[in-house]
Amino acid sequence: MEEKAYRQSRLCLLLGNPVTFSIVCALTEKGEMRPSKTAEQVGRSMPSVSNIFQAYVSRTWFEPRPLAAGRVTV
Repeated sequence: MEEKAYRQSRLCLLLGNPVTFSIVCALTEKGEMRPSKTAEQVGRSMPSVSNIFQAYVSRTWFEPRPLAAGRVTV
């Protein structure tokens, strides 16, 4: 792990959620992904990633955007 990424992960750990940091890194690297693909990228379960997305959407940190077939992405 690069020093910068390590320091950032430590900061997120201090803030209480290193899983969120890994999700943000994956989305930054790969761009927009569905929760299932994000879960695969970060090595977490799909429900875990979905719960984190839902927590941030409910806090209005992200604006949900509708996709085809009525699905929502953040």
